[in-house]
Parts: sequence; C-alpha cells; structure tokens
Amino acid sequence: ALAQPGDETRVADARSEADLLSAFEGASVVASLAGPYLELGPRPVAAAIGAGAHYVDVTGEQAFARLVHEGFGDSAAERGVALLTAFGFLYAIGDLAVRLAADGEPPVDEAIAAYAVSGFRLGSPGTRRTVGRAMSQPVVTYQDGSLVRSRFGATTREVEFPFGRARVVEWTGTEPLT
Repeated sequence: ALAQPGDETRVADARSEADLLSAFEGASVVASLAGPYLELGPRPVAAAIGAGAHYVDVTGEQAFARLVHEGFGDSAAERGVALLTAFGFLYAIGDLAVRLAADGEPPVDEAIAAYAVSGFRLGSPGTRRTVGRAMSQPVVTYQDGSLVRSRFGATTREVEFPFGRARVVEWTGTEPLT
C-alpha cells in the first residue's frame, strides 16, 4: 500500500528458502514482517544478506534482535549491508528520542524511554502468541557497562515525568552473562 508508482514489491514465504532467494534477488532492501521472529525470522535475514540487501524488521523480540546482531552481524558487514532490527513501535521511536535528547549534552547518567499507551490492542492472534512467547524468553540489559541477564518486570520504580509520577517496569539485571 505504501509503494510509489514504479516501486517494485515482492512477497515471499519466510519458511521457504527458495521463495526468499527468488524474491530477494536484486533487491536493495528487505523488510521482514514474519513473526514470531525467533521461529520464522532467521531465514529472511540470511537470504537478505546472501542477496546483498539491507535488512529491516519490526520485531519486539529482544532474543531475536540479539540473534540478528550476534549471529549475522559479521556476515552482513562482510557483504556491506545494514541490519536494522526491532525497528517498530516498541523500541525505535523511544530509542531515537532518547538519543536526540542526549545529543550534544554532557554525559548522561540515565535515560528512560517510557511509553504511556491507552487503548492499545494487540492485533492478530499471531501477535498475541508472539507477545506471550517473548515475555518468557531470556532477555538482557546493560548494567554498569556490561550485559546482564534479566527478565521483564524484574524491578519497578516510581519516576517523575513532566506529566506526573508513573510506575516504570524495568529490565533490571539479575545475574552476569558468562
């Protein structure tokens, strides 16, 4: 629906390596919308890199985003393609806003990207299943400059925002990674 006149779009089944290779041939950018990403996402990433295409997805699954960078980052760099994962509602806007707010400032001790969402509904049954799975997946956070294991809601705290106080659910570390 967003394609402009003259833009070429292709659709491929994320479960079919042959479909992916055919669809990605000659592509400059691949946008993967295939979730749950831990289950369906690795093939599109590999096929995009193989085709020499930049890759973007809208996952909210931290475990998949780590897999993309840790499992495919070197091969993407060798091919000269960018991997942009978790570029959707859940992370991209807040991460960008925090980065822009801190740009040019003295070193920042803490930055919080918080979302106050009202009336949000998870669309499809597949999205609801993915969210359920993602809530039980292992996650990490940075704490004192190191990655540490965590879990969603490991801690909460009250934070003062311009619009008032709010309880913030955090991804606070629980143990060092080995």
